[in-house]
Amino acid sequence: MKNACIRNSCHILILVAWLLLCTPASADLHGWVIGIDPGHGGTDPGAVGPTGLQEKAVNLTTSLGARAFLVRQNATVYMTRTDDAILSLSYRANFMNSLDVDRSICVHHNASGSPDPNWHLTYVAGGDAWATSGNLADDVTHRVTDWNGLGFGWSNCGREGVYEENFYMLVYTTMPAILPEISFISNPEEELRLYQNRYCYGNGRGIFYGLMDHLGGWDMVSSTSDPDQLLIPSEFGVSQNYPNPFNAETVIPLELPQRSRLRLDLFNVQGRNLGRVFEGIKNAGQAEIRYNASTLASGVYFYRITAEGLERDGSYSDVGKMVLLK
Repeated sequence: MKNACIRNSCHILILVAWLLLCTPASADLHGWVIGIDPGHGGTDPGAVGPTGLQEKAVNLTTSLGARAFLVRQNATVYMTRTDDAILSLSYRANFMNSLDVDRSICVHHNASGSPDPNWHLTYVAGGDAWATSGNLADDVTHRVTDWNGLGFGWSNCGREGVYEENFYMLVYTTMPAILPEISFISNPEEELRLYQNRYCYGNGRGIFYGLMDHLGGWDMVSSTSDPDQLLIPSEFGVSQNYPNPFNAETVIPLELPQRSRLRLDLFNVQGRNLGRVFEGIKNAGQAEIRYNASTLASGVYFYRITAEGLERDGSYSDVGKMVLLK
């Protein structure tokens, strides 16, 4: 398990805020207490991707996403960390035990010495006493892989994508506990996906869906409810383009609270406007602009995104920096 660059904590908090402000489905997890442990932190980065993305940051973003969905369904959620803190394994386990949580989820991402592997695997402690953990692991595994499409790792217990292993957070917690290794940060293509907050939050939603399956939360959902509406942001937002630095093509992720007209203008380091490189309409939700800079010389550039709401009043503008290396 893993490493990488810590995302701007303010940016993460903003993303959490728009999830919490979204209109929830009417599922009810009232009375359930969930503990979430984002693995690694502080001076322990975990695994590190090919371009330096640190697992500790990805674990935290994914965990914050899962928490955002859960609290909107009236679950009580405790997290061992909500920032870049280093915590001992004994502290993490004692934290879960002292709060008497009903289910413990320790979020991790995997790594390999080879760039090729990339799948999902959820660990549980061995033994008949942990049958409940196995059921939870099975539900979370299938929901997460529904989102990321990676498929399952090997199994030693007859459950697809579930593996029995006596990791500390599985053995020394007193409640049913799982440790999902969501994907391989060491895989170059997967690392690029993990740079996207939307993707990590989607994996967090997979954890939430798995808990809903496991706890019977869907029994409380009305036929008209749409949990996917939780992914509609409450305000405009622009994330850092990725990859950055890049060669030829880069992607700029966006959060759109309504259908919007977007404009992308490019500037050099002297501030000269190099022209409008994109104009178009995107639907509400998570969007992106792909920009191919193959005609430009290597260097530092600035881009300005302007969004105008088409369904109700509202506009947004932001500036970002990108580095082109050929």
